[in-house]
Amino acid sequence: MLTVKLGKAFEYLPQANIDLDEAFDQLFGDLHPAQLDIPEETLRSLANEWLLFDFRHTPGTSLIEQYYFSDPDNLSQVELDELRQIIESQSLYLFQTYKSSKSPYVYVESIFTGKKYTVYDRALADSVDTVDGSFVARLAKVGRTYYFVGSDPLVFAIRYTSRAIKIFVQEKTPAPTLKDMLLQFSQSKEKLHKNVDVAAEQKKVQKKYQKLAQKFQSKVSFQQITDFVYEENYQDHFADYFTDLLELGIPEELVVDHSGLFLEIWNFYPHKELGDQCPHDVYQEKYVKGAMQPKKSKQKKQKIQLSQAQFFTLMKAVYLGNWMANAQRVEDRFTDYEEIEDVIFSLAAEFDLGTYVSHEPEDGDTYYPTSEFEDETDVDKIIEEYDEETFWTELAERLGERDFLEKYSAEEIKAMSREERFEKRYELVDQVSEELNKYGLERVRIVKLRGGTQRK
Repeated sequence: MLTVKLGKAFEYLPQANIDLDEAFDQLFGDLHPAQLDIPEETLRSLANEWLLFDFRHTPGTSLIEQYYFSDPDNLSQVELDELRQIIESQSLYLFQTYKSSKSPYVYVESIFTGKKYTVYDRALADSVDTVDGSFVARLAKVGRTYYFVGSDPLVFAIRYTSRAIKIFVQEKTPAPTLKDMLLQFSQSKEKLHKNVDVAAEQKKVQKKYQKLAQKFQSKVSFQQITDFVYEENYQDHFADYFTDLLELGIPEELVVDHSGLFLEIWNFYPHKELGDQCPHDVYQEKYVKGAMQPKKSKQKKQKIQLSQAQFFTLMKAVYLGNWMANAQRVEDRFTDYEEIEDVIFSLAAEFDLGTYVSHEPEDGDTYYPTSEFEDETDVDKIIEEYDEETFWTELAERLGERDFLEKYSAEEIKAMSREERFEKRYELVDQVSEELNKYGLERVRIVKLRGGTQRK
């Protein structure tokens, strides 16, 4: 879980060297916010994300970079380190889930790179499985964990097949920008929500195709196309629609140059899968007459069958999970981790594992591991190994970061590209790692310098 609060960067905005008029001119261009079919709150959130990460004034630094270098709030070293890693790793992606989430984790696949990520996002994990489509979100890596760090995901009512994703990857399709996303919504609300005369639109697109078929010498009749559309059986979407039109025999130049026409055929002609309705009518019913909102998830209880050995492993897993979440906390504890540990431990006696659990009537719903549990299982060993690895990794990271900030001035760092900063910083981190791997703490000392300053 992140410690740093990105909202603090916006409080620094009045002190930052940022021209807001220029920033929003770059984002919206000739578009007026009223033209976009995006709720005002979402649009404001996207604009803030653009200001924070993407807009760069003349010296070439973003708002979040200015905030990091100036550090007006005297952030802790942990917060600074998280902020730096967010700046260096953040990027915008188009995602879709590839398997059901398990709170607090979301499992997503990047449409244009094909890479899969496990992302820590407790709020999204509770609702993303009810979103039928893909979504745009900003991803960053801090330590070994991925987080969504921008505005709430912007949802599109389309999913992509593995074949479509493979094509995007092979063609090295560039990742979208926020401006790209806004253009997708640039159709006016009036036009998008207008209940058009479907029969009139059908006649219009038929006449247009027949004209173009003569020009491009297409031997595929309009009836063949509408029959194909009616019989389509894509499971989630029409991502392969254009590829299949080529296989039908329509000239590639016609499909590429007039893709909008084939989308209109798709939208205004009936599909068997939709109960003989056309997608336009279905869209009207589902999204216009009732706003596109994720369905509320229902709390379902299910039974699972476990052997004694599997349940014992589950006991250790929830114990370790609760330890990871709460061991360092006195206040603001994650009670959901404690509660699930109590639920699992309360069932131990049913698996003849009651000796590993302590519970008295006055404890209520709280169950405690016994000394036998900690002594006879490998949980303490796992924790010790984790602490050992984390100690050396964090020590190298933080000493390397200190050396980086001492070696280069703030002006020099501002002039570096993100890749150059990352490379130069990790050169120093690697040097520290080599030293620690070879000598451990043997050569680490606190040395007093002139003026009473202390350092390694």
